[in-house]
Amino acid sequence: MSPTVSSLLSLLFVLALIPITLWIARRFMAGGTGTVGPGPIRIRATATLGPRERIVIVEAAGKNLLVGITAQSMQTLAEFENAPQFDEAEAPAFASLLKGIRRS
Repeated sequence: MSPTVSSLLSLLFVLALIPITLWIARRFMAGGTGTVGPGPIRIRATATLGPRERIVIVEAAGKNLLVGITAQSMQTLAEFENAPQFDEAEAPAFASLLKGIRRS
């Protein structure tokens, strides 16, 4: 194979990886905190407890619920009248996204 063809194939491979990487990053960033979209339900905070376990503070219908989520079920753990105020979270750094992908 000539060097020109080899270089062209390498370039096409790298260019094909860009949309795939963006799709994977969007897929893993979708579960962030804050408003997911306009609507009555907001995820106020989340904490990962294990590979498939986490707790989430959800604001819905004027109430704040602490919800436990596992691979098999979701269960309300507590209900708050006034949940603590949280600062808006910044987007996770690319390095932390890679660590999250590696753990999955």
